[in-house]
Amino acid sequence: MSPRHEVTVAASAERDLQRLPDRTAGEIRRFLGGPLRNDPRRAGTPLSESRSTMWEATGPSWRILYQVDANTLSVRVMVVAHRRHPTSRAS
Repeated sequence: MSPRHEVTVAASAERDLQRLPDRTAGEIRRFLGGPLRNDPRRAGTPLSESRSTMWEATGPSWRILYQVDANTLSVRVMVVAHRRHPTSRAS
């Protein structure tokens, strides 16, 4: 098993998370502390090559965009959104 990554959430993504319904926010927090922390590359998919450092993960009603730093074993969550909302802010 690979070492666990440190997951941090950007201030703007934390605000987005706080605006979501409690159930959705809870699902996302469980994802951040579980699959994303354990193996961020397996938990999501890379975005297009123009955003090669950005990864995406989705759930039933949410989407997050994040960056992975393999050197420091860290993950930075940049955007948290309900799936019906666009996430263009991550570009």
